[in-house]
Amino acid sequence: MAMAQFMRACLIVFILLFVTILLVQYSSMLSQLKKVLNESDIKKETKAILRTDHYLNVDVKKVCSVSPDIYSINDHFPPSEFMGLEEILPVLKAWHDSNCVPYIKEQNCLFASIGQHLLHHAIQQNKTFFTVQVGAMDGKSNDPMYSMFVRGENTFTDFKPFDNLRNWLPVLIEPVPVNYNALIDTYRTIAETKHLGCAIPINALVSYNSSKATCPFCYVNAHEDAPEDCKALPDWQRLQLGTLDCDYLRNYFLNIGKVHCVLEDPLSCSSITQLLSDKFLSSENIAMLQIDIEGYEHMLLEGFMKELPDDKLPYIIHFEHKVMKEYLKKQLEGLKDAMEDKGYILYDQGEDYLAIKLNSTNFSVNKL
Repeated sequence: MAMAQFMRACLIVFILLFVTILLVQYSSMLSQLKKVLNESDIKKETKAILRTDHYLNVDVKKVCSVSPDIYSINDHFPPSEFMGLEEILPVLKAWHDSNCVPYIKEQNCLFASIGQHLLHHAIQQNKTFFTVQVGAMDGKSNDPMYSMFVRGENTFTDFKPFDNLRNWLPVLIEPVPVNYNALIDTYRTIAETKHLGCAIPINALVSYNSSKATCPFCYVNAHEDAPEDCKALPDWQRLQLGTLDCDYLRNYFLNIGKVHCVLEDPLSCSSITQLLSDKFLSSENIAMLQIDIEGYEHMLLEGFMKELPDDKLPYIIHFEHKVMKEYLKKQLEGLKDAMEDKGYILYDQGEDYLAIKLNSTNFSVNKL
């Protein structure tokens, strides 16, 4: 009897010991598994940090289908892979060091030069170079994008003009209907003569405030029934002066006795980010941004820079400052300070600023 109880007690102890060993081993296995999973997560997070959303595959057929009048001219689309951060920053830094240090206005530290360098690089890599232009007007008059890519002006040494623009994807935003129609005609011709695969014209007004659905827009009466003295205005006044700053435009034409030529219409408006999203594009993919909106640049850029994380902002921004320098000096200084806080270096190009961003938390330019 005593022996049986002893054996039963030993069995219970053995079972408890066995279960304890199993639990310890199971706990150790769980710990190892958790460690492996954590390391995997860390690797994924590291890849996510090093990876840039500027280097995305884009459904270009879907993007280009919103502009059938232009893309249908050719039987090809731009490459689905956009030129990414890994390409843009090293090229930009090498170009900057060669052309902008020290800065001499008469030399090659020019918007056209860096644009041509980057498009050449995109062609070599068979990537798409994605640009956005706000205030595109008719697509060619006093147009820096047209000059650098289509005409091939202000070129760098040994540059050969672009015969094939398939690797360029321009988004062109223009609110004035007569200008917008001329813009489409311009880019149809570019598609026919320069093999541009796709362009995205947008007839809209860009707002600095993404919550606004409509904005007051003032422009010069260029309609067929416009007063004769309005029709007689030079093209640069009649077609190029459109702005959200209605007070500025009215005061300008009041001084020359033509205030009756200014029209104001409420137009649908949206932020750059939302307008691109509506076309299946991301503002985080913009390689180069061009803005000419008659003195409203400071409000648009300040709003745009708040929409995106610092490391997702375009690395090249070119914007007109002529109106701001004359009438909005305080706002211009505030904009310059805000851009410098974001890491931009600003170069005065006469009537424009070339803003270049050479740093990113996602990628080290020291990889050059």
